[in-house]
Amino acid sequence: NRFAEGKESKFYESLQNQSLFDDEATQNFADTTDLKYYRGITNEKSLKEAFARLQQNGSAETFRWLGKKAKDADGIDVAEGFILMKQYQDKGDYNSMVEVAKHLKEIGTTAGQTVQAMSILGRMTPEGMLFYAQKSLDDAYQTLIRSKGKGWIEANRDKFRLTEEEVSFILANMEKASLLPEGRDKNILLAEISSLVAKKIPPSKLAQIKGLARNSMLFNPKTQIRNIAGNTFIMPVNLAADFLATPIDKLISKKTGVRTVGLPSVKEPAKAAARGVYESFDDFRRDINTRQMGGDRFEIGETSVFNPAFGRNKLSRGMLKALNVLDRTTSFLLDAGDRPFFEGYFTNSLNNQMRLNKVSEPTADMIDIATQEALQRTWQDSNRYTKSVKGIRDLLNFGKEWGFGSIVLPFTKTPANLTKALVDYSPAGVVNALANDARVLVREYRKGTATPQMQKRFVDNLGKGIAGSLLMVLWGALADKGIISGSGDEDKDVANFEKNVLGIQPYSVVINGKSYTYDWAQPLAGQAAMVADFVKDIKAGKGLKDASFQNIGTVGNAILNALQMGGNTLYEQSFLSGFKTLFGYDGFTKGLVSLAMDAPTQFSPSFMRQLTQLYDDTYRQSFEYKDELGSTKNQLMAGLPIFSKQLAPQVDTLGREMKRVDNGIFNVFLNPANVKEQNTTKVGKEIYAVYQQTGEKAVLPSVAPYYVGTGEDKTSLTSHQRADWQKISGQKVENCIEQLMVKPSYKNLKKDEKAELLTDISQYAKDYANYKVVGDPISKNWKKAYEAEQKGIDLADYLMIWRYKDGNGNGGVTQEEMEKAINKYGKNLTKKQKAYLWQQQNTSWKEKNNPFR
Repeated sequence: NRFAEGKESKFYESLQNQSLFDDEATQNFADTTDLKYYRGITNEKSLKEAFARLQQNGSAETFRWLGKKAKDADGIDVAEGFILMKQYQDKGDYNSMVEVAKHLKEIGTTAGQTVQAMSILGRMTPEGMLFYAQKSLDDAYQTLIRSKGKGWIEANRDKFRLTEEEVSFILANMEKASLLPEGRDKNILLAEISSLVAKKIPPSKLAQIKGLARNSMLFNPKTQIRNIAGNTFIMPVNLAADFLATPIDKLISKKTGVRTVGLPSVKEPAKAAARGVYESFDDFRRDINTRQMGGDRFEIGETSVFNPAFGRNKLSRGMLKALNVLDRTTSFLLDAGDRPFFEGYFTNSLNNQMRLNKVSEPTADMIDIATQEALQRTWQDSNRYTKSVKGIRDLLNFGKEWGFGSIVLPFTKTPANLTKALVDYSPAGVVNALANDARVLVREYRKGTATPQMQKRFVDNLGKGIAGSLLMVLWGALADKGIISGSGDEDKDVANFEKNVLGIQPYSVVINGKSYTYDWAQPLAGQAAMVADFVKDIKAGKGLKDASFQNIGTVGNAILNALQMGGNTLYEQSFLSGFKTLFGYDGFTKGLVSLAMDAPTQFSPSFMRQLTQLYDDTYRQSFEYKDELGSTKNQLMAGLPIFSKQLAPQVDTLGREMKRVDNGIFNVFLNPANVKEQNTTKVGKEIYAVYQQTGEKAVLPSVAPYYVGTGEDKTSLTSHQRADWQKISGQKVENCIEQLMVKPSYKNLKKDEKAELLTDISQYAKDYANYKVVGDPISKNWKKAYEAEQKGIDLADYLMIWRYKDGNGNGGVTQEEMEKAINKYGKNLTKKQKAYLWQQQNTSWKEKNNPFR
């Protein structure tokens, strides 16, 4: 065989300078009657139009077709492509056939047509497939030799030629496939050929870097559960949308004569979903990829980029083998979480269309509609929004497979579609359907060029918009009852206290004294978050006008925050977090540096991080002030069980180390929500009550600063020093207020007086922590309080006496007033301590007059 010998066939050589198609061949188009070849690809109308174009314009039409941008292709262009491919095969012009097949594949991926790689490959002859396979290897080789040295070229030349065994395998598979109808058995044979060819092409280093990052971020049980749960939770909304869209579609069909939507069924879609699970496992077992989705939401690709065959030595081959197993497992788990839903949606849509239109065989339009519906409802469709997001990443990557753009946007398609869904499932979606989709449908209907896809787009988007709007009413009722919460307080110190001291998490639901975040359940979570924040604004007295216009930024932040709060969540973190980091600093350069420092964490296995959480139930700090490298190192250490406990703990403002709730296997590996327990102390409740009554933020205990002092006296704190600072300050506040709360004299204070007293405690605790951690001197305001503590006088007693020494909180007391204050508020003090406080009030007072001597 000439392929095995490494020589080009003579017919390929003879056709190198020949035009792709000649006028003579076009005369045969009208006589083409093999409609079976085109079944499932295009409808009869498109087929006739394609024949007419090619017959009238000859080779000029062929060159026009090859030059047409994939994104602008329509059903007629698809039909033309398959006609051209078949004609070239019949002539034995396999070089031209390959060019057409490649362009068809691009159309199928870019334009969203039902032209998938398997469909194209399945319509090749054995000889055509053999040529196609070798041409793919030749193209890869020509690309690689531009960047490889002469030694590599000589050593690897033969690897890009098909062996005798491989040639026999391809021919045998194609012979078997030609006898089979469209379906899984045929797809398996074709996928085996694709896998064979793909495994002969060495992956680029950048592709392997991308693969490492992808597996590090996605290989963990929570990702799989969030994926499945997200698909599951949106199903009832989609079913409701179909119920709403069906009567609208029926009404429109009286004019168009076509039905595109019907009431959902259960039995057949359920069988299809089960089949999807089996097919995912069967692909994994066979090491092939038969996905018909074309979505590739997690950017897996056709085969693993870790091929042991390309290892340089035994060690590298072993590492590649291990990575290959990991990559295949990750791909299988992700596919198994999507394919059942895809198959269910596809089957339901196709069966409904066939039943309502009273046909026994699906048309190309029906297949296209069902495919697009399944892609959209599993967040895998390509649209202008997803393409623009991907374009941004490609631009930042300078056209490479991995680069800076991949750090900002590790994933694009699904995250972009999830944010788009916030509009689709809302009143804005209703407006869009009526203003745009309906207008296009009516315009094209009047021109006689309307398509079933246009009708489907209108009724589908209108149904989703109405269903989403009704769901927003439900979210509003739940938010009004306090069942779901919105964002935390706008002030970060208040939000910190609510979350870490009170256990009130933003975007959460409280069950049995524990709050569970719902922000991972996208896109419903983003919608619920917006409504919850809107309700919160109304309750805060901002009014409808303020909430909808003057606080548009607040609503926008609610979307961003809801999509980012989940921490490990795949989609939200991958899409918006990178942008927030890039543009969230005072200068763009700082954002670039921060992202660059975060890049290594993309390669820190998320599964290992979960193991670390099981081993270490304490939340840890990783940020180091003005030390980007130190912060990056800490983030990597946080994901390793051996090193995590070396990091400083996170401490709340009452001095308690922050612990994970129920740190067992379920919450660590399976529970998609972040959990916090509402176990605040009496002191925490008292502080918050005084804050709510007065609105005085200063009553809240201070958050550990990143530095102490100013100017030349400025001292930066490490993460461990901040933890120590927070413990010292928080415990001082906790102990002092705990002592105050049992005193009748404190209970009788007015709310403003309590606020002043709690503010004093917070300020003193801050000064005290500065002194203990970095040796910063106690300020003049609190020096006497500190000295009194050294005499064994509780801060609570001291502050009560000092603040109310003249009976009304004013300064300048007499000896008699001081004596009364000490006796009233210092009943627990010894005589010696009372004498000390009396003398401390005014050192000019004579010792002999001290009533406590």
